[in-house]
Amino acid sequence: MNSKAQMFQDYLQKNEKNMFFRRDLENEFHTSVFSSNFGIEKDSLPMAIVLDDTTYCMIQVQILADALKFNNDKYILRILNKWNCNLKLFKYVLDDEGNVVLTSCLLNKVNEADGDKIFAVLDVMLQYITDDYKNIMQVLQGK
Repeated sequence: MNSKAQMFQDYLQKNEKNMFFRRDLENEFHTSVFSSNFGIEKDSLPMAIVLDDTTYCMIQVQILADALKFNNDKYILRILNKWNCNLKLFKYVLDDEGNVVLTSCLLNKVNEADGDKIFAVLDVMLQYITDDYKNIMQVLQGK
């Protein structure tokens, strides 16, 4: 586990935020992925916090799995781009598997992880999703 991941793990334990499962990857950046799920309405949205040896921390929430199953590539990309024009703290991406993911990239000092900042951004993301979830899903599914 990298030092930032260890700091974040210590933060989680100290603050009794034990909702994450940590997986350490064996790669050149010593990546650790802290994963969990966010329950909203009847759905469970996978989310992850990714910490590694770089100065970055990625926060990701999967909004819709297999979004391209409706053969709507251009529509989805156009909608995501439109939404991204109005978002500052996070952006929508379409990952390699065709999932719509809301993602935020945070900068950290070298070998540091700011748990309060990570959770502040995660809270804003989850509040945004909660407030607009029904509309987001209707638009993405073309309803």
